Amino acid sequence: MSGIAFTRGLMSRSSQLAIASATTITLGDANFFDITGTTTVSYITTTGWDPGAIVTLQFDGSVTVTHNGGSPVAGTSAAILLASASNLSATANDFGYLYIFKNSVTLEFKQ
Repeated sequence: MSGIAFTRGLMSRSSQLAIASATTITLGDANFFDITGTTTVSYITTTGWDPGAIVTLQFDGSVTVTHNGGSPVAGTSAAILLASASNLSATANDFGYLYIFKNSVTLEFKQ
């Protein structure tokens, strides 16, 4: 896939952005994101993303990802649903594939 450029809502590795970890992370115009910091991630802002989009997250450090954190404060964010149905403790170089649905996101992790 190297050398192929895609836009939001499509898979890409040619566009990579660094995103600071936060309770709610906002993804930009790429499909591969390097998550920096150690703040727990509970929600993802879905504004501008089409249902069915696939995103790759790679973590630079130890970050807890909250499973089903409940209803987000803003209507433009979605809770993260983990296959394990429990919180995930990601460590440096862990990565996951994020599937964006209408009202939630599903994250599948590889360690």
